[in-house]
Amino acid sequence: MQALALQPNRRKLFGCLINNSDESRIYHWGYWAVRYMFEQRPDDIERLVLWFRLGRYDDYQDWLDDEAKELDAGFAKWMGKVRKELQVASGV
Repeated sequence: MQALALQPNRRKLFGCLINNSDESRIYHWGYWAVRYMFEQRPDDIERLVLWFRLGRYDDYQDWLDDEAKELDAGFAKWMGKVRKELQVASGV
């Protein structure tokens, strides 16, 4: 629950996959970002994995620039649901 209180800007969160220097952000939020993508955007995961395997990092950055607002809104909505589920599970 402590990590949920430290919610970062999602644009920065997804952008840190290539340009990262803040290990605490990656450590605390990497799990949530990956879980969100696998649960909510599995088709994007397949595309991104292919691009990374082929070294097409510019394609990833272009995708991120195009999808930033949708990622931000979708991740925020999803995290709200996760918070509620965790609060119910912990009896808060």
